[in-house]
Amino acid sequence: MLDLSDGHQASMLLERFLCQPVKSVVRRAKLSLYNKVAESLGHVVLGWHPVPTDNSDLGESALETEPVIEQVLVTKISRSEVEFEQQQEVWAINATPLP
Repeated sequence: MLDLSDGHQASMLLERFLCQPVKSVVRRAKLSLYNKVAESLGHVVLGWHPVPTDNSDLGESALETEPVIEQVLVTKISRSEVEFEQQQEVWAINATPLP
């Protein structure tokens, strides 16, 4: 089990990056790109967590294109909250060139 008690981790909701169907090639490419950008900033991606949703009232065509919203857990190497927030924006800019 992963020990997260030292407080040097942070999470971020990534709906703007991962709003692609579950099996989408584009989605997988965005995940890979996001991981690379995080690592280039010195962070380690500890894992991804799907955000629970209730799709019980969606129709067949909506289910086929249902977006995936995930939360990412990364090591937090930034010295301040402001610096970490700035790095999140760098991730957003660098992880969104894909359609």
